[in-house]
Amino acid sequence: MTLDECDTLFAEIRTTTTPTVLAEQFARLLDAEYPVYRLGLSRGHMYWRARPSGPEGYSNVGDVTYPPVTSAALNRLSAQNEPRFYAASRRETALLEQAHGAPGEYFHLLGTWVKAGHQIRVLVLGELHYVYKLGYFRAFGGDPGVGRQLNALPRDQGLRAVYIDAFLGSILSDPNAHESEYVRSRTLLSVIAGRYPLDAVLYPSVKDPLGTNLVISPEALEENMVYCASRVVRVERRREFGIVESTIVRQSDGIEPAGDFRWKEDANPSQECFFGLTLEEFEFSLRNTNSANAIVDLKDFIRRGAT
Repeated sequence: MTLDECDTLFAEIRTTTTPTVLAEQFARLLDAEYPVYRLGLSRGHMYWRARPSGPEGYSNVGDVTYPPVTSAALNRLSAQNEPRFYAASRRETALLEQAHGAPGEYFHLLGTWVKAGHQIRVLVLGELHYVYKLGYFRAFGGDPGVGRQLNALPRDQGLRAVYIDAFLGSILSDPNAHESEYVRSRTLLSVIAGRYPLDAVLYPSVKDPLGTNLVISPEALEENMVYCASRVVRVERRREFGIVESTIVRQSDGIEPAGDFRWKEDANPSQECFFGLTLEEFEFSLRNTNSANAIVDLKDFIRRGAT
């Protein structure tokens, strides 16, 4: 498939809303030697979910995590009555993804990451273009070897892969996708998931130009992820360029077996609370409590293998 033929197919997809036709069109793109990248995401990357709330937040994790089947609405990568956990790689991105967020509004933020010793199979779309332009994955801040794999391909094949990936990323982050009930993004995921087993999808944020979102199935979340933070923030101001000023007004230091948050009424808002840590991680955090880069250092410590 030439790049000109790609352009023709891109145009057809952008004007099609019939699922069966879209499935055939996306299949043609995948068959054009497009490398589908599924990475094993391990511990050390944190993802945040935001829900509008009052200043007290929610009492139970079930009110903040993925919705029950009967309440799951049609969404970018899931059908109605198909629950999914939607999150973002940064708290600011999670807040920007909300429909509202005016000064004075409150949001409950729930953080999660992969359990120690586990991995989730993550489909990565829209990142090859980023690697091609800047040399690293926007989602991870590094390159797990994809750049070298692209460089090893014949030039025409590598350029076509980047071009198709950029288009697929635009499908997932289309700000007007709701007008067609997300039929393109949902069909694209269905076609890929029919060929390659996966637990989650990383894709470009719709509201934050430099942000990344994650959507994961409830089964993979329960089996391979653990909640690690819970806090209520008040939005002070949303500015240009994805900048959100917010204040932590309440934090919890854990979750009870029944799912109730254990709120710290005397929590210092200048010190962020995290939980769900291994003993090694907890001991490292205690030694690093006063560092302005405490969470960054903890993530680096985990990625190095807790040595």
